[in-house]
Amino acid sequence: MMLGRFREALGDAQQSVRLDDSFAWGHERASATSLSNAMAACCSIQRALELDHKHAQAQQELKNANAVME
Repeated sequence: MMLGRFREALGDAQQSVRLDDSFAWGHERASATSLSNAMAACCSIQRALELDHKHAQAQQELKNANAVME
């Protein structure tokens, strides 16, 4: 993602949660790479927070996604 290869990063994140749905970082990365699709991002962020309610990055991503949807 840091290299600007968002589609590839999204695919990697989606694959990681397919392999392990309890992987909070995978859900958070899926949300970060898909913020252009705010609804999908919110679903991924919410799942990350269900798994790890103290995940600071996911909390920030939820705020960002909510701002995009307003």
